Formats: sequence, C-alpha cells, structure tokens
Amino acid sequence: MIRLASALAIALVVLIGCDDGAQEEPTSPAATAEVSTPSKTSIATPGETTVRPPTETAVGTAIRAGGFFDPHSSNVAIIVLDFQTLRLKRAYVSYHPSCDDSPPVSDDELRWRAGGIFDAAGEYWSGQIKEETLGRSEVLGFEVSHVGDFAVLHISPADFGAIAVSHPCSGRVLFAGSIVWAGGGRQLYPALPIEPDALQRTPGQAPSPQRIDVLGQDVEPDEEAGMAAWDSVRDLNLVKDLAFEPYSVLVYLYPRTVGAFFPENADWIVFVHHGPTE
Repeated sequence: MIRLASALAIALVVLIGCDDGAQEEPTSPAATAEVSTPSKTSIATPGETTVRPPTETAVGTAIRAGGFFDPHSSNVAIIVLDFQTLRLKRAYVSYHPSCDDSPPVSDDELRWRAGGIFDAAGEYWSGQIKEETLGRSEVLGFEVSHVGDFAVLHISPADFGAIAVSHPCSGRVLFAGSIVWAGGGRQLYPALPIEPDALQRTPGQAPSPQRIDVLGQDVEPDEEAGMAAWDSVRDLNLVKDLAFEPYSVLVYLYPRTVGAFFPENADWIVFVHHGPTE
C-alpha cells in the first residue's frame, strides 16, 4: 500500500489536473540543455505556462529516486519530438488504473473528458460546443478510434480542429492539441514536463515493442519517418523503464495545421505503454 500511495503521489505531481486544467506552450523558444550522454538529440528545458501554478518543482528528483515504472499501474510515457530534427522537446509520464481493474470507458465519456480540456483552454469550435447539465461543455464531433492500448480522438477542422489521445480505461486525456486551418495549433495538455536532468541517454536501445502503430492527424505519415522518431528515443531512460515485454508504442504525427502541411510546425508524439506487473 505504501508503494502504491507513493506512485499515486508521483502521478499527481507529474500530471496536474488531468482533465480539468488545460495547458499552453510557451510563446518564446525554450533553452536547450544537453543530456549527460552525447546524442543526436537534445532536451529542451520545459517552460510552459499553466492555468494554475504547479504545486511541485522537483518532479525529476521525485521520480528519479524510484525510476519511472510503477508495477501497480498502467504506465504511459509521452515524448514530444520536433518533426524535422527529432529534437526532444518535452517528456511526461502518467499513471492509470489497470484495465483489469477498470474496464474501458464509453466513447461518450472519452469525448466528454477531452471536451473539458478544450473548453478549459477557451478554444471555440464553430457551434460544436453544447452545455451539459453538469455545468461543463462537451466538444461534439470527436471521431474515436481504438488503436492498440490507446484511444485516439479527432475533429477535422473547418477552421479549427482538435486531437486528443486518451487512456481507454481511466478515460483520462494523455495529450491534447488544437489544429488551425493553414495556421498553427497549440499543445494544450499536458504541460508539466519531467525535469530535463531526470532524463538520461543510456547505452544500447530498448527492445522492440509487442505492437507499434504510426498514425497522423489529417496527414498520412511516412511510416519510415515515424519509425525513425521511435528509434531516436529508444536509448532514453524513461523509455527503457517501460520498454520490456509486453509493451506497446504509438507514434503520432501532430501537424498543428491542416490545408497545407508545414513541417516546421509539426511534432511527433511518441506514446509508450506498459501495464502493471503486480
């Protein structure tokens, strides 16, 4: 019980307000800090503004003491890479109940929870929002796909659109971002990254996953490029802590725009999932 309580405490530290607080990226470029082991990628120092201030600033220290993997939880690592350079921009870790203990939620609940993220961020959707009796708004029109261990939600933009990737059993949002026609959307959630000094390059690469999917948002991704994005993080300690059989990976191309693809605006989002072992 003590170990579980500790893991849950870390989870709350790493991802604050999983469904009721939207997060926004910084308006100015973040400084970069090299990891201790030389690599072709660098790690950008996270500097994101939040709707409410984080309650813990030593996230990296807290996690590093016991590693990233919690054997009692469904573990998800979320890694954001620059589309063109594969520079590691931000990384997160999130913990959820096992699907054995918490069966998948309905697609309507997934839509409702994702809608809360965009509503909290003040995004508007050209009449696609309706008021619910519980006092929250729901973004309508999300198409829901179940891909491996993840639920992928998508609204194709007229002028504005959205993506969200959620945990199918907890229903909680793992990543959310807006899309703008011929413009540039923004990452809304999550926004409290792991501290850069907790992320280390290590010798060798993680073994191959049991399943890997490469998907895109309104853009058909090049599978070879998606696999290169995955390969670029296989030596990261965060990945290695979760990457032992059986585990799965989703590599998602988030373009931020539609109507025309601007590579300089796009990101690869790499999701790594491993279920509990105890």
